[in-house]
Amino acid sequence: MMTRIRAVIDTNVVFDGLTHRGGPAGVIVSAWVAELFQACVSQALAYEYEDVLARKLAPERWARTRFVLDALLYRAELVTAYYSWRPSSPDPGDEHVIDCAMNARAIVVTANLRDFELARVELHLPVLSPVDFLTLLHAETLHHRLNLQARREGVPLNQFVVFLLAERSRPAYAVVPADKTVEEQQAAFVRLRERLGSASDEEVWKILDEREPAPPEADVGWTPELRQALEDRIEAARKVAPVPGS
Repeated sequence: MMTRIRAVIDTNVVFDGLTHRGGPAGVIVSAWVAELFQACVSQALAYEYEDVLARKLAPERWARTRFVLDALLYRAELVTAYYSWRPSSPDPGDEHVIDCAMNARAIVVTANLRDFELARVELHLPVLSPVDFLTLLHAETLHHRLNLQARREGVPLNQFVVFLLAERSRPAYAVVPADKTVEEQQAAFVRLRERLGSASDEEVWKILDEREPAPPEADVGWTPELRQALEDRIEAARKVAPVPGS
């Protein structure tokens, strides 16, 4: 069985994906529910998801969308933040996303690549746009995935593999202990999920199907063939994917 890609999905992608269907962000959210990749979240990132959605959505819409958020968190790996890396972004609001990805050894998927450039260069953190992530997700073998990433970095495959295995430390930042204990992070995550509530498999997919169509995607990599291939995989997986409460 192929190892699933590990990814931390930035809040801007989650918000777009929970409100629009058919675009890259919408397919990522559906693929998350269908468990086509291993999503990783920290307690801090999960709380940010809730805060942004609750503030930006109309109360009636949030009352339903919160069940989908719980379904996402149910499928996610809760990442304990043992350490933080400072500074890691020009936007302090992005630092918990980077902390989650570094502790999880996962890819960051974001629509805001510029604010993650420092982490990409200094911490060797893989950072992808939604379209690039879906292209990677569509790759059928680990060798294909590594080749794809190596080409994006402009280096030979062997050199890229050595790069992935190399020590990540750099003198330009400080590594400090996380500000909450493991127990505090886990307890806060449980409280959040209890507050969100859960829904059945059928209800979660119904809410996702009711999303508004996404506007046209400017990235030329978002082809009809890529979208269709991923939507076919989601359709096949959604029939068996468990949702809390089902």
